[in-house]
Amino acid sequence: MSTSLVFPFDSTGLSPKNLVENELRVVLPPAGIKDQSFIVPNAAAFFASSLVIKDSPNATGRVLREHVDYELSHYSVAASLATGKPCYGSITFIDRYYTGNVYLTYRSVGGDFSRFDRTWVEQQTKERYAMRHITFDQIVGVPSEFPTDIHTHKPEDMVGLSEVAAGLSAIAAAIREANRADVTSFIAQLGNHLNSAGAHSPSQVGLGNLFNYKVSTSADIDAQRFDRYVTAGVLSTWVTGKLNALADTIPVVNLTNYYTKSEANNQFVDATEFAQLTYTRAQIDDKIQQALSNSSVNLTGYVKTTDLLPYAKTTAVQTMINEAFSGSTVDLTGYVKTGDLTPYAKTTDLTAYVKKTELAAYPTATDVQTAISNALSDHVPTFTIANKTGSYTVVAGDLNGKTIIRCGNTSGTATITLPQTTTAVAVGIQIHIRRVAAGEVTVAAASGVTIIPNDSLALRRIGITATFIKINNTTWDCITELV
Repeated sequence: MSTSLVFPFDSTGLSPKNLVENELRVVLPPAGIKDQSFIVPNAAAFFASSLVIKDSPNATGRVLREHVDYELSHYSVAASLATGKPCYGSITFIDRYYTGNVYLTYRSVGGDFSRFDRTWVEQQTKERYAMRHITFDQIVGVPSEFPTDIHTHKPEDMVGLSEVAAGLSAIAAAIREANRADVTSFIAQLGNHLNSAGAHSPSQVGLGNLFNYKVSTSADIDAQRFDRYVTAGVLSTWVTGKLNALADTIPVVNLTNYYTKSEANNQFVDATEFAQLTYTRAQIDDKIQQALSNSSVNLTGYVKTTDLLPYAKTTAVQTMINEAFSGSTVDLTGYVKTGDLTPYAKTTDLTAYVKKTELAAYPTATDVQTAISNALSDHVPTFTIANKTGSYTVVAGDLNGKTIIRCGNTSGTATITLPQTTTAVAVGIQIHIRRVAAGEVTVAAASGVTIIPNDSLALRRIGITATFIKINNTTWDCITELV
């Protein structure tokens, strides 16, 4: 019985009447080695550009790819010429043993090009080897005569090919008929092997050159253990601890007797404000003389306001003065009673002090702030980094106690030479030498110079910093373990 469908002829490949959607086809492996695994759509011939093959009718089904999963075969010369578009009659699967359902969506050429029995075409075509071929007319630059037809050869007619064919058939049969129990047993054995404690030695997995070291702790780094691996986190914790410990050793400057800038500003007034708050010395002396000329009050033990400029007058003191001399006609404004000055010194005892007019020689608040900053700078120095990539001899300009010679040579050996110094370089001055790259770094003494100890002056690993202290003009002490 014919299984072909009848569609009107469509030369455009776009007619909705010729659209076939989700045509179900069952794909089975061919019976023999000479057969091809292919199917003929019910409405072939079809337009090549319209074909979509999926393994499921759903939208999530996998779309098979041309030249990867299948090739178009049975090229229809007549249909292609009539439509001006590539048309084919069948689909050949690249994997001859592909099995399962496929769903075809395509547009049929229709008309006389789709009036055939696809079952008969499939049966006849299975007897051919070559299905993905072109016609002789499509080949460019060939002779016009002797157009060879597609043909086959019997395996027995080809020398050695029968054995190859037999071997391939045996391999295919073994794969298809493999004992699944044996495969399952092999997978189980493999899993047990991989999960066992002695499944692989380091050398078997390409780690033969690595030592089975543990991860280092901060204590291991302090002990300089060579049988540990250091992680970034452990190293960061160790460095942080060292920096915190170093910070605890930096001396703290006692600023108890110093004003802050804002406090200093609050303690003083400018000349205009001062003039509004006080009498001049001549005015005070004049008032005192006027008061004393008309009074017999004994002022022994009292001091003038001008002599108490370094001190502050309080409301309580002023109240005492008013109470002591209530009823008196003497104007004692600006004076205090001797008994109330117990914490203070008499005028004769103020010899070591200076008057306000003599304070010009003393530093201002800005001067004090600058002095404090300089003092702090001496205790918390800012280091000068001297990057070097080769050998180098330390010069006088490096001997300021704040220089780090940072050796970044990536290969070879860089030698840093400590020189003989003069008295211009203070005893106790420090110079720091640090290794930061793969190249080796050694420290050497210049002629006539001694470094103590001198048994090993090599910075043996990246990140080590050696500190040398001047003992005298020809002697340096190393205070760092270089290993």
